[in-house]
Amino acid sequence: MTKKGLSLEMKVGERLLLDSGRIAIILEQKTGQRARIRVEAEPSVKIGSPRPNGATERGAMR
Repeated sequence: MTKKGLSLEMKVGERLLLDSGRIAIILEQKTGQRARIRVEAEPSVKIGSPRPNGATERGAMR
């Protein structure tokens, strides 16, 4: 399976739309090296919790 990726800079309040707008990622706050994002999605979309680099995806979805 080929994965797609995107790297971009965002300002607080900007949103990134995915999957024809079904998923929105909003940058709510940026302080130093930490950022607060909000993910908005239809109820059918699974959203995973953050995990350390190298951790498996198993058990990370809610």
